Amino acid sequence: MIVIYVDVMERLNFFSKFNEARNFSFIFITAKYSVYKKALSRGLNVHLLTRTKLKTEYDLFDFSKSLSVLNGYHTYDNARTIASQVSVFLENLHREESIDMFFIWNGTTTIARAISVFAKQNYIKTRFFEISNVGESIFVDCVGTNANSCLYQKPEVLDKIDVDEKKYKIWLSQYIANKKTPLQSKNRSKIPWHGFIDWYGYIFKKAVWEDRRIGIKVVIGRLINKVINTKFLVVSLNTDYAFLPLQVSDDAQLKLFSKYNNKELIKLAISICKERNVELMVKIHPAESSRKEIQEIVNLSKIYKFHIVNNKTDELIINASFVIVNNSTVGLEAKIYNKQVMMFGEAFYKEFDEKRLKSYILNYLVEADYFGNKPISISSLKKILKRSEICQ
Repeated sequence: MIVIYVDVMERLNFFSKFNEARNFSFIFITAKYSVYKKALSRGLNVHLLTRTKLKTEYDLFDFSKSLSVLNGYHTYDNARTIASQVSVFLENLHREESIDMFFIWNGTTTIARAISVFAKQNYIKTRFFEISNVGESIFVDCVGTNANSCLYQKPEVLDKIDVDEKKYKIWLSQYIANKKTPLQSKNRSKIPWHGFIDWYGYIFKKAVWEDRRIGIKVVIGRLINKVINTKFLVVSLNTDYAFLPLQVSDDAQLKLFSKYNNKELIKLAISICKERNVELMVKIHPAESSRKEIQEIVNLSKIYKFHIVNNKTDELIINASFVIVNNSTVGLEAKIYNKQVMMFGEAFYKEFDEKRLKSYILNYLVEADYFGNKPISISSLKKILKRSEICQ
């Protein structure tokens, strides 16, 4: 039995594709009542993560490193309670269903981390998923994502696999031809009305309460983003410049795997550009939803005279003298275009040379259409299930 943890509706749309695979049994679990109801309407075997009365609370991990705590979804003490409730729920489920594996997206929130700790304590295999931002493929690892991954700890595993140069050339030409605007950008102003359904689930259905932010404030913030949509210019790139792509300000990559936030990295990049006598082009992540973050970056641009641009990312990479990143996958894309990359955060591709890059793309990534409607093939599912072999 494979148990899939679904944290948001977008992930349900992706993970539900696995349910079509024959000869495999899946159970979906979620703390979001909106996701639970949608999964039921699709005929999925789904369980709502529910609260229980606890005799004791477990210190399962360092809750201060939970992305849910760092982003203000709940407090440190709330995290201890939530993790303990999840652990009790999984103990009961495991007794009933005998879990063989967990599928978890990203793995850095309180619930996700509680599931991964439970899996480790009970010798249950786990697969962690993340968007690759490299074509129609996903990142899958048996230890974690980003700097928590096996790939980050052992990048040399890519050296074991031969690279088909002809196949890579074909992939590269298709990748360049089919480059699209990141679909995550649609999330920036999407109004989370389902949050009110989730609130109902927390209050009346005893769902585990992870996101304790005031729902109306979240909705109002997104409405403001929709009405006040800051526009940035597409500029001429006929100059010597460094390109700095920013990341979503509350992303795990920044909060957990870097000592610099966006604004701190901008200041560092300004210093580097002055030394090298080049201009600085900054692109705010298209999925950035914080008006405060955007305004602070705009204010910095007025002080330090750098450019905030809206050119296509691949054009900004190709025409740049070099690229500065925290640990964004744009740095990986820059490597694909053979650009010099200056990296200041922990990134799984930090030790990639040309061969490792090609091996990662051809052999490590799993073919899967995250945003679209294409079904996930049996070969991709088998590759996911055998993922532990690549890290041995």
